[in-house]
Amino acid sequence: MTESDTRKRLGQQLARARRGRNWQLSQVGRRTGRPNSRISEMETGATNSTVDMLADAGEALGMSLVFVPNDRLDEVLKLIGETPMQTPVPTGPVPSVFDDVFVDDTLEEEEPVHARPK
Repeated sequence: MTESDTRKRLGQQLARARRGRNWQLSQVGRRTGRPNSRISEMETGATNSTVDMLADAGEALGMSLVFVPNDRLDEVLKLIGETPMQTPVPTGPVPSVFDDVFVDDTLEEEEPVHARPK
């Protein structure tokens, strides 16, 4: 899971919890001492928030930050009623760095000038 995915997932959890309480952004902002715009950025995953900011917002909404082992994340998300994030699977050929940097040297090379008979 990328950092962006994590920000979005945490933001969605905050937004759902806020809406579940029928709160406005300003109500979370007042409880955390942060402007409404910052709460909105956290909910949309538009900004990289500090752990303290996320913990404050979660605490205001009755939630806690918890680290979950990656191999148990889907199980925990299901347990709390969330849909596990799907990792996109490529549908076509997967590009390779090899294709970008490989130089085909199988072409017949000219003999260097110093190697030619005189």
